[in-house]
Amino acid sequence: EKRVGAATYFELLTALGFVFFAEQAVDAAVIEVGLGGRLDSTNVITPEVCAITSIQREHTQWLGDTLEKIAGEKAGILKPGAAALTIPQAPGVLEVFRGAASAVQTVLRVVGEDLHQVDVLVRAVLHPAHHEEQQREQDQRRRHARDHPPAPAHRLEPRPQAHFFARW
Repeated sequence: EKRVGAATYFELLTALGFVFFAEQAVDAAVIEVGLGGRLDSTNVITPEVCAITSIQREHTQWLGDTLEKIAGEKAGILKPGAAALTIPQAPGVLEVFRGAASAVQTVLRVVGEDLHQVDVLVRAVLHPAHHEEQQREQDQRRRHARDHPPAPAHRLEPRPQAHFFARW
């Protein structure tokens, strides 16, 4: 195992957010990546939907010096089985996104081109069988959270050398 250093403020807040969401047994959470996507600390979840907004030349020292390299980092959030959405992008960027979607065996849909109405998206992502399965899983999480409350904060031991694998 390679040492990656102490957790950043963003990584700690992300971990705390995930714990809070789990304790509250939330129905849904919108998780926005911090910087990039592929190596972002938020990229440990298994989402229902992955959405990538406009790709711009930003954070080039970490993400790459071209829109296509930046798109490759951002596309790292795409997961098998998760709906993949984006908006119209430069042709090279869409090519990167489509390649990344294909690599994880999902289909990239472009809002305004492939999807024109929100209800179409809802039907595509949350068809009835999927919704029923989600409801069963949610009920199970709520029962678990009710039956296994978290330890009081004063009993938690600090872990000063926690390791996070989603780091640069």
